[in-house]
Order: sequence, then C-alpha cells, then structure tokens
Amino acid sequence: MSITLGPQSSVSRWVSPSLMFAGIVIGWVAVSRATSPQDGQKAQVATPTPPGQVEIRDLLKAVINAYNQADAKGLAARFTDDAELFDPDGEIVRGRDAIGQYYAEAFGKGPTCKISGEIEAVHFLSPDVASVVGRFQLQDEGGTALSSGRYGLIAVRKGDQWRLAELRDDASATRETSDQGGPLRDLEWLVGDWVDEGEDGKVASTVRWEEGQKFLVRKYSVQIAGEPGRSGTQWIGWDPQAKQIRSWVFDSEGDFGQGQWTRSGNAWIVKASGITGDGLTTSSTQVIEPINKDSLKLRSTDRILGTERLPDIEEVVMVRKPPPPASDRPAPPPERKPASGTSAPKRDRP
Repeated sequence: MSITLGPQSSVSRWVSPSLMFAGIVIGWVAVSRATSPQDGQKAQVATPTPPGQVEIRDLLKAVINAYNQADAKGLAARFTDDAELFDPDGEIVRGRDAIGQYYAEAFGKGPTCKISGEIEAVHFLSPDVASVVGRFQLQDEGGTALSSGRYGLIAVRKGDQWRLAELRDDASATRETSDQGGPLRDLEWLVGDWVDEGEDGKVASTVRWEEGQKFLVRKYSVQIAGEPGRSGTQWIGWDPQAKQIRSWVFDSEGDFGQGQWTRSGNAWIVKASGITGDGLTTSSTQVIEPINKDSLKLRSTDRILGTERLPDIEEVVMVRKPPPPASDRPAPPPERKPASGTSAPKRDRP
C-alpha cells in the first residue's frame, strides 16, 4: 500500500546569444571559464541555506493531517492547479480537481489508513522550487503497520504559499524501474541528433541509449569561431537509492560534474555542480523543456564560478537534426563474386 492510496580561461564567455546553449551543454555544469587567473585562488563563498525550509515542512504536516482526517477537499487544496499525482498502478492523476476527486473516492471506500512520515532531504532547485524525499508508513485504525516506503515530491512557491506540484512514492517508482528503461523513459524524447548553429559557431549533440537502455549517453561538440574546439560525454541514469535521475559529465578541457534531475510539469530542472579543469568549483540550475518533438528550449540560472556570480543564460532553442537523405548515405559495398573457374571460399573448411 502506498502514500497515494486512501483506503488500504582558455574559453571566453559566450557573447553570441545563438551560442549560449554551449554554456549549458558543457556539463550542465557549465558556467563559462573565468578570464582572471586569480579566480582560482579566491576563497569559496558559502551558499546560504535558502528560505522555505520551515514552510515546506509545514506543508507536509498539513498534507498528512488532511489525509488522516480523510479530508479530500483540504488535501487537494495543498496541490497546485496543474499538479500530478502518480498512483500505485502507474497512472497519473492531473490537476487539483481530479486529485481531490481521486482522494474523495478513495476515502469513500473506507476504512481509511493513517499515515506518518519524515523528510530526509530538501533540495532547492531554485528559490521557488524544491525537491523533497522522505519515508512514510501506513497503519490501520488500530495502529498496526501495513506498509512503509519512500516518497518524492516537488514543492513550488505560489505567491507566499508553498504547494505540491508532483507526488509519487516508491511503489510506482518500483514498477517503473521494472520496465526496460525505467524512469529514464520520460527522457526518451532526447534520443537523436541536436544542433544549435549561429554565425559564431556550432554546438552539436547526440543522445543514444546505452548498456541495455539503463543509461542515456549524450556526446557533444562545440566549435566557436577563433577558439579551439571542445567535446564531452554525459551519462544520464537512475539512482535507485535517491529515487532520482542523475547525470555525470566529462569534457575535453578536464571539466567534470554531476546533476540531479527533477521533473516539474513538462520541464526538467537540473541542479548541477562540478569542477573545472583549472580547479574552480561551479554550480548552476538548468531548465530543459521540449517545445515539440523536434525542438527544445533551455535556460541556465544561479550560475556560480568560483566566487563569481555569472549572468543567467536566457532561453535558447535547439532543433533536432534530420537524418540525411537517402542520396547522401554511403552506398553498401558491392557483393564480391568469385572469379570464373574458382569456388567460393568455405567458412567451415578446416
């Protein structure tokens, strides 16, 4: 039984808007290289704890209280208008009204369970978006434990109030991971060849399934006018312990980093951090969102390089590269025929 149940620098800063995507592709860490050689010697500035911790914990308490009182209306009020609830069968309930109806029908079947839970970690993806993971336990009315597990949710701030934008538990996650590709299926639309080309250069990216569709691998190259080319590889996989999609990136300049992926509606938010080849720490928040099957948009905020805060990268559009026409594809080699009077070689001949 689950929580969703009611009843039981060598590279200069990018100056061309068309090439801003390069700063995102290079690691999702990517913040451009520093131009000052002293940056590597500066003391690192500690990032203050973002506000909202108390409000998010209060939100979770209110959700638990409404659940335990079988208050479907009060429970639905804690969700955003376009929230998503993943039920134990892998179905998605979309929208506050539909979620309220879902809980009302579940509670109406009674008797209801009592739920308790704890928060293990709160990760702020931006000042107004947080990823929360924790554990829950369900008990019957007599206090007997029925089941327990992990949950994950996305909380967003609307005005001065925090609301749930997404809620799922380990029961639905387990079912997903049993399928080939698992939760990475939500990113399958990335598979293909992508390009962002402007007057000053070109960024190309190719995404493929690897290792029995357990990982998505992105290979990219960046060519900027007047600068040496660079390239890199990013691995994207499912972390079954954290119940989250993660990525790891390595590039030809010696940069490396990692990212934590969280879905928010149709967009993916990547909280990235890493180390540049010359030893500077980097961090940023990346947002990637499909526009249609052949284009996507990206932006990068909260960009920190060493102790320096860099400007945000505004929205950039990247398009899918179409396959080459049949006329441009290399022709298969002609079949070789044995010379007259000779027999074809026999593979099995000793």
